Amino acid sequence: HNLGLTYYEKRDWDNARKYLQQAVSLAPENPNHCVLLARAIFENFIARTRNEIIFPWRMPADIQADLQAADELFTKAVQGYRNQDRSVQLCATYANRGGVRAALGKAEEAVADYNEAILLDSKSGVAYRNRGLTKFELNRYSEGIADLEKAIEYGEDSWVADLVPKIAL
Repeated sequence: HNLGLTYYEKRDWDNARKYLQQAVSLAPENPNHCVLLARAIFENFIARTRNEIIFPWRMPADIQADLQAADELFTKAVQGYRNQDRSVQLCATYANRGGVRAALGKAEEAVADYNEAILLDSKSGVAYRNRGLTKFELNRYSEGIADLEKAIEYGEDSWVADLVPKIAL
């Protein structure tokens, strides 16, 4: 686990994944290991696709399989954190799983995850931001703008503050 975390912090996603997979194999009931491995997979996806638009229906099979694995790991972590009554970690895990599901084209499931995160932390700017952006994909524009305004209210990203007036036009 420590070696996987070290590589994770260095953004060496391949080695982080390798050692975090070992940690999950050794302690599959530990939700922290599942979250770190899922985040390493998702961060690698973000790094690989930073300068391109990847539509879920045109996503290469290997990327889709990685994201599906991340979704399953986050789901396992949700169950573990629920059993341990760890609401802070549970909130972050729902928000992260929502991001993976949005990337997979599962917008309604992503919104449901962001809803759960907001129920756990009603001031989660990240959850409001991501839910707002996902609602745009669902053509629910006024709801999306309202969520982005909440994200700004709770201190999330200055770029959101720049985006809202342009969308509202």
